[in-house]
Amino acid sequence: MDGGRTVQGRRWLRGPDGLVQRTRWLFCGSALLSLALTLPGALTGGSPEAVVLVLTGSVALSAVWVRRYRRARVTPVDDVSEALAALLVTAAVPVPAMASGFAFASLWSRALYGTAHRALLHTLLLAAGLVGSLALWPHVPGHTGPAQAAPLLASLPLALVILFVARHLAVHLFAREQAQGRQEALAALGTRLLSVTGTEEIYEAAWTATAAVCRTTPGLRALTVQPTPGLLVVRGTAGPFAVTPQALPRDALPHDLPQELPGADDEGVPVAAHAAGLLDAAADETCRWLALPIAGVEGWMLLGAPRQVPDEAVVAVRTVMAQVALALRSADARDELVRAARTDPLTGLPNRAAFMEALEEAVGRLPSGASFAVLFCDLHGFKAVNDALGHAAGDALLREVAERFRRDVRAGDLCARLGGDEFAVLLRSRPHDDPVVFGESVRGVGERLVTGVAAPVTLPGGTGRVAVSIGVAVGTAGAGLPGADELLRRADDAMYRAKAGGKGRVESTELRAGRAVVGQPVVA
Repeated sequence: MDGGRTVQGRRWLRGPDGLVQRTRWLFCGSALLSLALTLPGALTGGSPEAVVLVLTGSVALSAVWVRRYRRARVTPVDDVSEALAALLVTAAVPVPAMASGFAFASLWSRALYGTAHRALLHTLLLAAGLVGSLALWPHVPGHTGPAQAAPLLASLPLALVILFVARHLAVHLFAREQAQGRQEALAALGTRLLSVTGTEEIYEAAWTATAAVCRTTPGLRALTVQPTPGLLVVRGTAGPFAVTPQALPRDALPHDLPQELPGADDEGVPVAAHAAGLLDAAADETCRWLALPIAGVEGWMLLGAPRQVPDEAVVAVRTVMAQVALALRSADARDELVRAARTDPLTGLPNRAAFMEALEEAVGRLPSGASFAVLFCDLHGFKAVNDALGHAAGDALLREVAERFRRDVRAGDLCARLGGDEFAVLLRSRPHDDPVVFGESVRGVGERLVTGVAAPVTLPGGTGRVAVSIGVAVGTAGAGLPGADELLRRADDAMYRAKAGGKGRVESTELRAGRAVVGQPVVA
């Protein structure tokens, strides 16, 4: 416990992080120091009653200042309590003008909280307390004659100067810290977007950045809405809301709201008055509401703040959306490159790399006991068609064979072009399939492929006919199963056996505990 208090004391002496909070800490400390320096003179030669009044008022002032600093906000009760405490101390000190030191230090500290209007009211309250103390001063035991009012009254106009300068400083401090917070949010978003590729991850990062912008901009609220028939459904909120709104009427925004507003400096589209009223009720505060389109989806960001949405916040949110749009385009380009690297450009089927990746996954990730089959398919007669009718006809033939493969395999099975006139198919057992049922499925696919490929194909310049020889390697996931390369090689060996027996045949190899068992032809 003592160690915890020591750490807290060190933190108090070192000061907090953040420009605004550190300045508040400095000004609060200055006010406390000013009061402490006033006390020796205020307590010297005073009556016991005056000493009690000075100490009581000083404790009350210190409590108000420390409470204000720790809570980082101020209430009307705090301002009234401070004015009364200042009145008490000023009425009890030997010379009323002694209160000017701590009173003016308090004005500097108070100017860093709340609005300028509230700071002005505090200044007037404090001045009223100081002036009121002059009437009480002669009634405090130990005081004789009228109070020396002139020095105190002459110093009061300085309070307005202090208020003006301090508020000017406060406004710049607030603006600088808010700008720094927005910059940090945007920088964090940029860094995070470098490491994410999925659309959902991109939007999640954008919403985190938007929430950070709301936290650094006092009073700023944000909602994302998506249109449905008759409604705008709220998908997320950030910032201070008393109640989370669920939906808004569809006519809250124009139906022809563009997905891209005219320019980066456009301040957004105003939300209809009746919907703004609903949002004000949810925010428990009257705000101005603007809509900005969200990149990449049919939806909008609604921004709201008292009086007006700060231009800096609109720019920050627009920057978030610009980064999201860029990240989405990059993700699309990346996905397109991945698809191109895994797709055969002629037939649109997966290529050898994609097939081997799927086969490795089947070997390593299928549940133990699940069956799968690799079909290695080689065309007969393709070279003759290609030589007789030309490469265009050969390409057309390969595309047609690919379509027949797609048509004849089961839904969810993978067919790929390995290169040239070689194709491959990966079949996985369905849940609850026993080996007999799966074997029948493999046999059915082999029969359909052989029959489908054998049908004549109308090509540029004539008609082409090809046949297919298929080698099958059937395996069961579990210990002792060969790797993907070895499985494909054994299916290739089975294909050569089928080819040696004539056109349109399927030969199978069953893998048992790492051994290959040559089977009978499935189709002869």
